[in-house]
Amino acid sequence: MIEFKEIVKRYFFLHKRLFKKILSLLLLATIAFFIVFFVTNDRHYDAVKKQYRLQKIKILKLLNLSYDKVSVVGLVHASEDKIREIIKIKTKNVGFEHLGSKVIDEIRSEIEKINWVKEVFINRNVSFSLDIKITEYSPFAIWEHNNKRYVIDKNGTKIDTKNIDDFNYLIIVNGDKANLKVKSLFNIFSAKPEIGRYVYSASLIGDRRWDIRFRNNILVKLPEKNIDKAWKRLEKIYNDQELIDVITAIDLRIEDKMFLKISNE
Repeated sequence: MIEFKEIVKRYFFLHKRLFKKILSLLLLATIAFFIVFFVTNDRHYDAVKKQYRLQKIKILKLLNLSYDKVSVVGLVHASEDKIREIIKIKTKNVGFEHLGSKVIDEIRSEIEKINWVKEVFINRNVSFSLDIKITEYSPFAIWEHNNKRYVIDKNGTKIDTKNIDDFNYLIIVNGDKANLKVKSLFNIFSAKPEIGRYVYSASLIGDRRWDIRFRNNILVKLPEKNIDKAWKRLEKIYNDQELIDVITAIDLRIEDKMFLKISNE
């Protein structure tokens, strides 16, 4: 049978951090009590307030605690650890209650250098905590260029990533300036996602128009202009399952005309 002393020891061991927090709150409350009841002259108020702040920092450091809070939202691929490390470095000698716009701008600038981070919004609220909202780049395609592969977003921005194989589910685009014109594809794919999700690759032809290859190996030649109208015509064909099963290529380059290549099998 476990002795009562042993039970108490185990309880204190398992909850020692909780007791540290309680102790720190008691100490801070005691200091606050003396400020409220013993400061009767405004001339001494600032000095006592300063001492209170210094004692609070000492107590929290002594107990290895901190009431400074950092909230980070919006992360999918970027590293939260890197963000917190940046904040730790930039606020090393500055309490959160004294953070000025210059330091906050420095924090924002450093966070924006992290892979995947597109925009950073930082708000220091009244409780002396930082609310950080991250907007990341959204991967849209893999751009093949000069025997290299890059993850790009809908605007063609290259996104640094350690393992590009993790994004093999994305469509593949190729062509010297394909990354700069990929937004036209994004627009039509997002407008008709029920067809766009079946696209395997897209090749920019002559820096003017796209050839699309579907996962069922059907080749679609899109026109240089009015791609959205051509895509609507393509939708009608794709909804005809009997027809789509025997087609190997669809040419939509001439407006209001459509040329189909039928399999010989």
